[in-house]
Amino acid sequence: MKREAFSGVMVAVAFAILASGCKPDLTAVKATVNWNNAEQSASITIKNRGMVAAAAFDLQVILEEQDPATGPEIVHSITVNGLAAGESLEFRNLSLRHLLRPENDCLGRVAEVVVFIDPVNAIQEWNEGNNRKAVKVPAAVVDCGEMVRFESLAMGIEFTPISHIASDGVGFAIRALPDGGDFATIRRGLPVGNGQVIWLKNVWLEPKLCMPRHYIAFDVGYYGGAVYLEVNGDTGASPYPDIAAIDGITIGGVAIDVGSSEKDTPGVWQFNGVIHSIKIGGQDLAIDNMLFWTQQKRML
Repeated sequence: MKREAFSGVMVAVAFAILASGCKPDLTAVKATVNWNNAEQSASITIKNRGMVAAAAFDLQVILEEQDPATGPEIVHSITVNGLAAGESLEFRNLSLRHLLRPENDCLGRVAEVVVFIDPVNAIQEWNEGNNRKAVKVPAAVVDCGEMVRFESLAMGIEFTPISHIASDGVGFAIRALPDGGDFATIRRGLPVGNGQVIWLKNVWLEPKLCMPRHYIAFDVGYYGGAVYLEVNGDTGASPYPDIAAIDGITIGGVAIDVGSSEKDTPGVWQFNGVIHSIKIGGQDLAIDNMLFWTQQKRML
């Protein structure tokens, strides 16, 4: 009887292994978030642990708020065009800063960032219980009132060099680049920042700082072409061929981090150090949500 029972167990195990090998197994292997005063982003790794390829499926990033009465907000929905058996797929620094809005307390109520693979169960898997991964986040304290968001400026106007504009209490000069300048203008509908952004077309954007700042950050959409920087009168090696060339460098004694160095992928540019003056220029740059802090980078 014992031998028969043992044989039955072995048959069941073998059958389970055989069955599992006939289906995909989409798994949220890893999820991490950067969630502080300066950055809200997620990095995700998913894998097909099954022995059969998976067809196309969706991947969602969901924000769960602290109030259980408030429903979850799906903030990213990505279609993955299949995943081979054993194949992994990584999403790095998926920015969520464009979601910062006064009406959602600048994401201050978010308690968890949830990754959900195949939410409509399009793929029949041998294990459906490992498709979600939740990461708890601290309360972000980003004051939307501190941001220059360019919402007060009218769309459609081309600010040619030299123009002087102001938004949210901060003045800016629009200046020509060394090779000539076109204009800056206000646009909407871009996957960077939120609402209106300022678009730079072969011009400098120069904030008028009334006092030294120790931390400046803003959302940027890079759409190709050379990048120009000037910090504390130092232009470094400008023009730089692309944003990857400025990631991690120091200009004018100020450290620079651009978050995403890929074309068409919005990132957060951060400047840490004593900043007396700063100019940002480019062929095609979109800028929004500018922060100018007198203290150094505030982390929770």
